[in-house]
Parts: sequence; structure tokens; C-alpha cells
Amino acid sequence: MPHGVLAKLAIASGQLGPLPQGSGNPTPHDAKTPSERVDYSMRISRLTVDKLGVKLYDKVSAVIAELIANAYDADATEVTVSAPMGQFLATRAGGTVADKGFKIEVVDNGCGMTPHQVQSFFLVVGAERRNDPKRGSLSPRFERKVMGRKGVGKLAPFGICKTIEVISAGGDRVPGNSKDDFDSGYLTSHIVLDYNGIVALDNNKPDERYKPTTGERDQSISKESGTRIILKDFNYRGVPKITNFNRQLAQRFGLRSENWQIQLLDNTQSEFSPIIVGDFNIETMDNTKIEFRRDHSVVLPNDIVAQDLDAGFNHNDKFYPLSGWMAYSRFPYKDELMAGVRIYC
Repeated sequence: MPHGVLAKLAIASGQLGPLPQGSGNPTPHDAKTPSERVDYSMRISRLTVDKLGVKLYDKVSAVIAELIANAYDADATEVTVSAPMGQFLATRAGGTVADKGFKIEVVDNGCGMTPHQVQSFFLVVGAERRNDPKRGSLSPRFERKVMGRKGVGKLAPFGICKTIEVISAGGDRVPGNSKDDFDSGYLTSHIVLDYNGIVALDNNKPDERYKPTTGERDQSISKESGTRIILKDFNYRGVPKITNFNRQLAQRFGLRSENWQIQLLDNTQSEFSPIIVGDFNIETMDNTKIEFRRDHSVVLPNDIVAQDLDAGFNHNDKFYPLSGWMAYSRFPYKDELMAGVRIYC
């Protein structure tokens, strides 16, 4: 295989691609005081869970990717995935599956949800935000085009586990409690969804609603906004090795930028540095690098500024800048999953 061309490009746009550079303030949400408790419930059937969760998502990588997509839609700039990398989540012998006690956590610093928003949006199966005038097809802060699977991705974890714990803080800032070390924060929702509890519902009673368990942090105040998803009680599924998982996620979500980063942690290792998804540490050939700078200039090898090139492109009368670089690798690059030039739009 000849020396390959490497590219590290980010489309700096609020509406194109997973690496936007949008700006603006988040759309304000209705902040509810802690005294206004929410009676969580959802209308769902076993058939719905099986079709949209168990049968649609049966790989750990696909489930985690869907949770990351939800974090992206919530204007998160950082997402941390903690999982037992390269491990099977349960054992199987004689037709019996036994959970091994592992956890998978996906944590983001996005806009999060208040208890009322969890009830109004998260616990409504099939709610299409793209057609909802209160939310729309663009995220509130960075105006990212939403990636989520039309209101069904929340059921994805049931394809690999029996328990989904959701802790989310969002809305407008509210006063903190006297025992907190901060003056204001975000109202927090804490619920636990149980697959066995859902499938125990009587299908002959269409109006019967499933009531999630309320967690101890519900109605508390969190210092920062964001969402933590904790998966437990697993089926017989395997987590990819962290190097393979890194490449898979980079292929879908692109490289990190100033407002988008995914990091992977192996929670079976006490001393383990996180891996940043999309980092490429590849040695390049001398005098082959072409840089695409944020001031729209294109810098050729030997620091020569191209006079007739702009780092970006026009689309529908709008200019979308590119940033990054391109060069020849010093050694053959054999990873077919990440080889070549890829631009995320």
C-alpha cells in the first residue's frame, strides 16, 4: 500500500457536521422549584421495547453511540464513556445468563433536563423533536442538526441490559440549598427504568402506565447541567476493545474540536489514562503538510500562503470554513476504517 494521504479536517459550522462552531445562548426552559414534584410515568408496551430496543440495538457499540448522539443533541461539549473495555458483560452457561456486576456510564455536560422535561419528553416514546415547535431540529446553543433516532434511542440500552438509570440536571438556574457549597444550580431528575417492570405490564390494559423508580437525587440541585446514564444488569454482550471502539466512534462522530470531545475510560483499570476519540498520532513526511486555518488561509509546505485558495466552501450563499491539516504519512496506513480523506457534513 503506498503512502496514504491523511486528513484532519473540521467543518466549522453551526449546521453542518458533528464539529460545529455555533454560538449563542441556550433556549431558556421552564425552571420548576423542588417543591413541584413530578409523578413520573410512561405509556409503553413490551412489544414496543422489544422492537425499538432489544431487537433494534443488540451491540454495545451501537447503544453507546446512540447515547452519545443524544448528548450531542443536548449541546454537550464533553462526553465521557466509562465501560469495561474488551470484556463480556455477562456469562452464559447451559442457557443461563449471569450478570458480572459491570457498569457502563455515559456522562455529558449538555443542557440536561429538569424533572418536568424528563416527564414531557424523555418518557414519551416516539416523540419526534424535529416536529416539536418547542425543541425543533436544531440544538438550542450551537444549532447542531440533531442526530438522535426520532425519540426511540432512549430505549436502545434495553438491547443490552435490564436497568437504565438516568440522572439529569437542566433548565434555568435556581437557588441552591443551604447545605450546598454553591449559590445556584440546576434542578435534577433521577429515575431508574427496569425492563422486567415494563414487560410485566398487562398488554390487555392499554391505558396502564409504567412508573419508573425515583432515585435519591431527584429534585436535588446540581452545580452544573448535564446528564449521566448508567447501565446495569447486562445480557450476554461484549464491549469492543478500546482501540477498536475509538476508531468506530471517530468514524461516526468525527474529530474533537473546541466544543466537541469524546473520551473513553476503561473502568476495569485503576490506573488508566482516558483516550480522546479522534486523536491521530501519526508520523508524517517532511514538507507535505497543508494547513487549513481559521482565518480562511491555506498554508502550503515551507509556510507558503496560497494566494488563490480559501480554507472552506460556499453552500447556499453561506461560507463554511475548514480547519485542520492534510499530509502524507511517513509509513503505510493500513487501518481501512479510518484511511483516506473524510469530511463530515
